[in-house]
Amino acid sequence: MKILKHALVLVALAAGAGQAWAQGQQQSAFADTPLYVGVTVGEAHWRVGCYDTANCDDLSRTIRALGGWQINKYFAAEVGYHNFNKITSPGFFVKGHAWEAVLHVAWPFSEAFSVYGLAGGYRGATENNAAPPQATTNFSGTYGLGAQYELTRNLGVRLEWQSYIQISGAQVSPRSDIDVVSVGALWRFR
Repeated sequence: MKILKHALVLVALAAGAGQAWAQGQQQSAFADTPLYVGVTVGEAHWRVGCYDTANCDDLSRTIRALGGWQINKYFAAEVGYHNFNKITSPGFFVKGHAWEAVLHVAWPFSEAFSVYGLAGGYRGATENNAAPPQATTNFSGTYGLGAQYELTRNLGVRLEWQSYIQISGAQVSPRSDIDVVSVGALWRFR
């Protein structure tokens, strides 16, 4: 009887250790990674976008693709490509895009909801359809505010306002600040 009790205890310990080992293997195979990707769509307002300001349609649709690294629950680093599309006035257009790198600082109110600020820099490019067409590139700063809600463990949504300071140049269009209001989705690789 004593041997049977010891055998049952050993079997129970082995089963518990085996289950703990299996859970550890499963967690390491699907461990949280700090990487995430996202896409946003929105509307851009080019402030002083055309030389002919009276007839300028200075609103455009935008799309942005981004990737990020979640440093901790408060800080993340993001890089992205933002296409600002184009603004028009009669017989003239200006189109632009930017590559950006920003620091994302979050203030969580719960596990699912946070507000955030972001700041960083960008490399912008603009071109027009003048005769001959002209293009310019520049580097400057960007900043913004937003709110984020995590729908699931992997999927989150954002509402964001972001400003790009002094994009474009005198040969293409007046130097413009571009303000973008967008909504987007993030996918976290967890």
